[in-house]
Amino acid sequence: MITVAVNNNLASSKYALQLIQNASIYNGLKLAHITPNETVVYYNNKKIPLRDYIEQIKLHKHPDLLIVELSKEAMEKAIYENIKFNIALFFEDTSYDRKYLFNRGVLPSKLLNMIKANYYIIPESYHKKNKKYITYGWSDDASVSATSAEIQIDGSLNVQCCIKSCMPTLEGAATTLREFGIEVPFNDVEATLAAVATLIIYGIRLNEN
Repeated sequence: MITVAVNNNLASSKYALQLIQNASIYNGLKLAHITPNETVVYYNNKKIPLRDYIEQIKLHKHPDLLIVELSKEAMEKAIYENIKFNIALFFEDTSYDRKYLFNRGVLPSKLLNMIKANYYIIPESYHKKNKKYITYGWSDDASVSATSAEIQIDGSLNVQCCIKSCMPTLEGAATTLREFGIEVPFNDVEATLAAVATLIIYGIRLNEN
């Protein structure tokens, strides 16, 4: 089971989840999806730690992919501190107070220490340079960037994506440098790129033009 943590504070995260789920189902993967708000949850009428609950999902539901939505309130309670995710997916939100976790252009160490993961998928504007940080955005320096984006007549969005660096997968293989197009049913380039990065790390091959 692969665990993906997604901060759910923006519409972009909802769109990214939609694309991740649709692509996973298309590729025959079994999904599970939870939005915990406490460190202890009910399972079979018993209270158990969140970490144990995730293990129970793994043992009894056998999902290929478990998506865990991270809410602002739950992060303030630090309920994820004993859990390590395979992938953590973050979006930029300029509405947060400077005293909280996010600042424009900066991803504080406090948040990364709070959410532990093998790989972090973050906006390129956060300028993190490390192999465990996979960046997305319009910049040429991003791991996954958009070279063009065009709204179609039916309202869908066609994004030309470019993989500019050899990104790893959880299975240990390295992706090749390439460019491909993807059509999504929403108008959000950042959500598209973030979802694409997640799917590539997971090992899902996307349609290429």
